Amino acid sequence: MQRTRSLQKPRAATPAQQLTGYVIGLVIMAAVVAVAWVPVRETVFWLANLPEVGNAFHDPVYGRQDAWISIGSFLLLSPFILLLVLWVLTFVYALPAGVLLPLGRRVGIPEWITSIFVVVGSVVFVASQSSLWLSPCLRSLGLLARACLTVMQ
Repeated sequence: MQRTRSLQKPRAATPAQQLTGYVIGLVIMAAVVAVAWVPVRETVFWLANLPEVGNAFHDPVYGRQDAWISIGSFLLLSPFILLLVLWVLTFVYALPAGVLLPLGRRVGIPEWITSIFVVVGSVVFVASQSSLWLSPCLRSLGLLARACLTVMQ
């Protein structure tokens, strides 16, 4: 005897889910505008003149070749690094969300309020750990900026 599965229509998003989506979209849009607002040229020179990377690629014989290799390596490896960062950020969000959302439902807290607390908590956690990730990120971007300036000379 074969069972047939009933085809169910997908549930429409609740107003709270729509609001959460709009808030996340607005935060992403604000971040993109904030990044686009920064003068790029001044930022590149600031990154290239960081103390950690100030002397990179100054070798008179191999400095330019090293800069080309660094740019090529960045272009090759950056998609993998971005995927790794996205995975870590998803984990940082999903772990508390998996615990707090069901708990909030049991207590009777609306899901959108719990979602806001989870997102704010995740952002605060990532910001509090900036000593682990900010310095290597700035150094890497500084090396890339220094390599680009070296190649363009």
